[in-house]
Amino acid sequence: MNELAPTDSEYLIPKHRWSAFHGTYLDLALRARNVSTIVLCGGSTDVGIAATAFAERDLDYNLVISSDACTSPERDNHDQFMKRIFPRMARVRTTAAVVAMFLVAGCASMDRNECLSANWYAIGLEDGARGQPVERLGAHRRACAEHHVTPDAERYVAGRNEGLKSFCTYERGFSHGRSGQAYAGGCPPDTARNFQAGYQLGRELYDVHRRLAEVQGEITRSKAALKDGIPNPRLRAIEVERLEDLTRESEQLEARVARLENR
Repeated sequence: MNELAPTDSEYLIPKHRWSAFHGTYLDLALRARNVSTIVLCGGSTDVGIAATAFAERDLDYNLVISSDACTSPERDNHDQFMKRIFPRMARVRTTAAVVAMFLVAGCASMDRNECLSANWYAIGLEDGARGQPVERLGAHRRACAEHHVTPDAERYVAGRNEGLKSFCTYERGFSHGRSGQAYAGGCPPDTARNFQAGYQLGRELYDVHRRLAEVQGEITRSKAALKDGIPNPRLRAIEVERLEDLTRESEQLEARVARLENR
């Protein structure tokens, strides 16, 4: 389609395997441009999309999957991934919702009225309570420069430091890690240790759940292959053994999840 043809300013990276990251410089190109969120679409859902999605999560990207912009010859497989597997590792959204997310993300952090009436201590307090890095002040500064307003950095930092007290807790650390979000520091030394303890447990749970989703996806594909029939007896025996190994790993991961959740 001419409408989808790459322009001179866009990258065209040949793919060699199911994952778009395997044997390519895609990861390097994205990191060089400070890209941390990827919207994934295309086909096939249960092959190329799935392999690329698992690779993205292993590389710690924030992942969004456009459900109605992905396709698979097997509708049941598509639905399985979109409803049961991908939600454990990504935000699954319709194309319309993805576009809306872009529009919101592209907006300035503050509008004219907010800049003119800004209580910089309260703004810092809110940003700190959400764990926003101090660099967030730069976004506010750029947004308000258009309206000839300069942020009160001292008041903002004071508010942010106060807000961090509600963010830098064990419970918030656990929630942050459990949702797969990255943590680049920011909590003061006296609270960082407690936050990081919760974060590490939450992140471990997230990683185990992610691997469990991968294994369950492989089990689904293995069962489908065996159901469809593998004519070669040797290859069928290998697939049966592989399915047994995957089933054991799945059981071990489920047991590990139970142990972690009972800590």
